[in-house]
Amino acid sequence: MRTTEKNKEMANALLKLIAENPELEVVPMVDTECIFDDSYSTWMARWGSADIDEYWCSNERVYFKSIDFDTLVEEFIDNNYEDYPTLSDEDEELQKLAEEKINAYDWIKAISVNIVHC
Repeated sequence: MRTTEKNKEMANALLKLIAENPELEVVPMVDTECIFDDSYSTWMARWGSADIDEYWCSNERVYFKSIDFDTLVEEFIDNNYEDYPTLSDEDEELQKLAEEKINAYDWIKAISVNIVHC
């Protein structure tokens, strides 16, 4: 498939998601390969895939529930298991607790659009 056809296909998929979910914000996620350096103020990129997902912003980065949930659970367990001395880091109860804590984050449902290198 030619690049212009693929670009139109991706853009049409995004427009369909927007039409079906007008209440959701659109969150463009720019691939680092799109930005070569900081010498210029604009860069060219292409539309990538678009999906409905939930995101959460920490002080360090943006997390997507569909991608990062398990990593956040593992990090919670690694950083907090000492606060639960009756549970081991391999205990299912600690896993469940961690999942509940991560689910309680202020997740925001949105249309995530990948912006990819040309």
